Amino acid sequence: MKKKCRAWKKTIIIFVIFIAGIFPAFAGETSRDKLTELEKNLDTKLLNWEQSLDGSHWEPYNPGQAIAAPVFHLRTSFQAPAVFAAKKVAGTPLGLKVKMSARGLALATFFMDDLQLEQATIHGESGTSVESSNEIALSTQVDGRAHCLAITVENHGFIPPRTAYWPERRRGVPEDEGSEFSLQSAELYFPAAEKSLGILQKWLQAFQLADTLLNPELKRYTFTGKPYDIPDKRVVARERLNRLNLSFDQAVAALDWQALTAGNWPKVQASLQHSLRLAKTIKSYLGEFRISLVGNAHIDIAWLWRMAETMALSKNTYATVIQNMGEYPELTYAQSQAVTYDWIEKKYPELFQQIREKVRAGRWEIVGGMWVEPDCNLIAGESWARQLLYGKKYLREKFGVDVRIGWNPDSFGYNWNMPQLYKQSGIDSFITQKLWWNDTTVFPHFLFNWQGVDGSTILTYMPPLSYASELQLKEVANGISKYEATTGSKESLLLYGLGDHGGGPNREILDRVRGYGALALTPRFSHTTAGPFLQRQRKEKLDLPLWKDELYLEYHQGTFTTQGAIKKNTRRTEALLSATEKVSAIAHLLGG
Repeated sequence: MKKKCRAWKKTIIIFVIFIAGIFPAFAGETSRDKLTELEKNLDTKLLNWEQSLDGSHWEPYNPGQAIAAPVFHLRTSFQAPAVFAAKKVAGTPLGLKVKMSARGLALATFFMDDLQLEQATIHGESGTSVESSNEIALSTQVDGRAHCLAITVENHGFIPPRTAYWPERRRGVPEDEGSEFSLQSAELYFPAAEKSLGILQKWLQAFQLADTLLNPELKRYTFTGKPYDIPDKRVVARERLNRLNLSFDQAVAALDWQALTAGNWPKVQASLQHSLRLAKTIKSYLGEFRISLVGNAHIDIAWLWRMAETMALSKNTYATVIQNMGEYPELTYAQSQAVTYDWIEKKYPELFQQIREKVRAGRWEIVGGMWVEPDCNLIAGESWARQLLYGKKYLREKFGVDVRIGWNPDSFGYNWNMPQLYKQSGIDSFITQKLWWNDTTVFPHFLFNWQGVDGSTILTYMPPLSYASELQLKEVANGISKYEATTGSKESLLLYGLGDHGGGPNREILDRVRGYGALALTPRFSHTTAGPFLQRQRKEKLDLPLWKDELYLEYHQGTFTTQGAIKKNTRRTEALLSATEKVSAIAHLLGG
């Protein structure tokens, strides 16, 4: 990497952070501008990455991009500042915090200025993407000079190779299928400024959250980014909002920006304390928001992988949830799809028993009531009935639970008969979120009554964030602020956890939420299950909108018209099953 690194340093744009003495003047800027500028200067992520297979030709690389080549190289450049986060860091140690992920076995070797530093190994042998967080020591002291950082990555495939495919593959088993590496992020780390950085970040997060809740963007967007205005239905007096915004501006202005750039931490810390004293009324206002959190893991039974992998990821996801429940007593979890529980019962009885114990303890909520989360448009009514019949029967027998919450966050639309089918099976509420994927219009409601063709009505909730949310604070603030503006309610339920390929609530998300509780200005976060939240909405007897139509998804057009063979075979199978059941019943009556 020596020649490549040296030649490239002559042309690359150097990444520079928070150079002392170049902090912008804030005259005429809003409080939001000041917070944005502070955020930029506390962000040490390395950008301007490039990639190459052999070091002769370099192309831009975006963190998060997966590369499947057996060997490849990444590089960027940086220049560390003398002052960072109100601390003088010149002459102090410098490190790198890096997040990576891999499917298969990957080896990453780090270099700075052609000197090899450390190696990191990521084991993704099972075929499931594995994330890894590492700290790399870059230098014993910050010297203010420009440096080149390079990473050589080796993808070694799956060890042992994947061989468990069901149904069997027609073209054999490629040993390295899906093997890939991704650099998620890399940021400079200054141990000498660790404490001051943490305090400044918490102050910044608190005031950015307050800004969003005080001044929500009264727009929502389609999946493709088309904006739609939303009404402001917040139940708060305009005079109170004006007073709160005045306090907000005064509190932000109290931060000593000059001391911040000079590295005078004692003066900065004193100004932070004064700022929070000015924000007491804002703290009270944010405390009126109640955010209920429920972990989940969406599992696509059949999508981009074979059934054997779905079984394995179900086991891995559920085992991780059980383990995390031991480490995080606040964690609650919701899971649908009876078929996954059936797999666990038959193959991993000890894990199945642990799940039953968490269900009895009220920390694991069984939802959905169906054998799988089906496509909600393609299958016939009798298929719907059997999904609910066998799903609820199994869950009642194994867990003693009569599921009352319909749960299908990822079907490509929802047919108009669903309220009737749900109601007749004993399900009286429904949670989804897929209509946020509309590409032409914004679905107008978060919480509403959905009336079916026959007049059956079920309470329906669409959380303001994705079922796979990782609860980043800006995302949370944006979602609940628009939820309040649309509904007038400060109480919301958020789903979170890695999904599609399973995963669920990981430690990173759970630690992040714990950190929100330590913010000086914050809503009330609580881990709960979906049932109590829905029950409270019923008891409040809200004047909810009534939706009398299918829940039509405007995205994924063509899904039901381009796959004619699937529709034909589905319908043929349903007809044959119906005929087989009739013949079987006659044979039984005749003593057969």
